[in-house]
Amino acid sequence: MHHHQYRTTRGAVPKTRPEVVTEGSKAPANDAAAPRPPPASNAAASSLKLLKWPAVHERTGKSRSQAWRDIRAGRFPAPVQTGPNSVAWYEHEIDAYVASLPRATYAPAAA
Repeated sequence: MHHHQYRTTRGAVPKTRPEVVTEGSKAPANDAAAPRPPPASNAAASSLKLLKWPAVHERTGKSRSQAWRDIRAGRFPAPVQTGPNSVAWYEHEIDAYVASLPRATYAPAAA
């Protein structure tokens, strides 16, 4: 066989890529390896929203190093592992953390 018989441009089978499932799209029918949670109501779905670091930083004002220091000390919500090198935080846990922060009090000036 000649080497050029292996190189085709028309009708070539493309290499398969992992299927990316986004909100509103359907998962492949044969995807039994990764079970997905059942569809939830709007209230439950919003509480299970995941936030990546930029959104967590925006909501809390914490630096990355301060957040990890507080996680180790138990003062900040721990993230969930979303991939081999990726983490995210539950939105409701970050919102609860922000709501639990004490308000600044400004005492009136002594007269």
